[in-house]
Amino acid sequence: MDVTSLPSSFERWTQRLVARFVGKVWYDTLLHGRIPERVPTIFVGLHRNGAIDGYVHLSALGGDILFLVAANLRRNPLTRLLAVGISVERAKDKRDRSNNPAAIDAAAHWVAAGGRLFVYPEGTSTLGPDVLPFHIGAARIVDRTLELGLIPKVVPVGIDYARPDMPGSLVDVSIGDIVDLDGIPDARSDRIAEIQRRITSSLFTLSYRFPDAATQDAVRYAAEIAAAGDRLKRLDLLRRAPPAVLPMRPRGSAFAMIAFGTGFVANLPLAIAIVLMPKLLADDRNVVALWQIVPTVLVAPVWLLLSGAVGLAVFGLLGLSIPVAQMLLGATALRAAAHAWPPVPPSGR
Repeated sequence: MDVTSLPSSFERWTQRLVARFVGKVWYDTLLHGRIPERVPTIFVGLHRNGAIDGYVHLSALGGDILFLVAANLRRNPLTRLLAVGISVERAKDKRDRSNNPAAIDAAAHWVAAGGRLFVYPEGTSTLGPDVLPFHIGAARIVDRTLELGLIPKVVPVGIDYARPDMPGSLVDVSIGDIVDLDGIPDARSDRIAEIQRRITSSLFTLSYRFPDAATQDAVRYAAEIAAAGDRLKRLDLLRRAPPAVLPMRPRGSAFAMIAFGTGFVANLPLAIAIVLMPKLLADDRNVVALWQIVPTVLVAPVWLLLSGAVGLAVFGLLGLSIPVAQMLLGATALRAAAHAWPPVPPSGR
């Protein structure tokens, strides 16, 4: 796909289908705040957990949203089908970036025509203790949309995973205040700089920032245990930061362990792929979930079709219940995982 071409309506439909699975089955996602009515909108989001963030955000926000995606995801045959959007080259990938202005223009025209767009100003993701520098691309898209005669809604979107590499984990998506575009300078360079400043300020408001990784690990562990499933309490504890004493590690739920084990065994080849792929391909924790979900999305349909074919051949029509049972047990196992294995205390605690 050319960087400036738009994905087809079918591609965007499949993207929404995968997003529903990721946000509602793989993770337990909840939206906090109100989304503007479906008017021309540019969502600017915090980036924590690799390409999976896009699917979680899409699941939470709903509807037809076009994403800016890293071109390197389009070049990888395993992630190409999941990287739906307008491709842009990142500086860190050391590729020819001469087509990026055309991609920005295509994105602005999409919004000016009434569409909704999602941009990650950080350009890449991190599970570290602080946000990464915000690049100016989102501000350029906003500015170009203004040049086309339309004032878009610019909406900051936060995201926080209780445990990003654990299926069944809580994920909280937060909507911030719409970025005010009144009173921006007339000169283009000054205008873009001011838009960038306002976007940055809005995203800082939604972020959870810690002085170092050890503090983040301690606070996140304590917040999850102390909140005991209360999502708003967990987020409040993250905001207020460091607890004086870390709670003891809780025990996992026996029922959840049984549910997980049953689903694991019922889908053993797929489960093995989910375990092995991150070990082979993930180069950092923030892409572990990607390499767990890729084999699930790509291999699960084949696995269920084979199970159905074997069941049909051996048991007749009754055999078609086998893949249905496997699918239900697998979905239950994913949601049970976080309850079967509670968070591990930070090292040294």
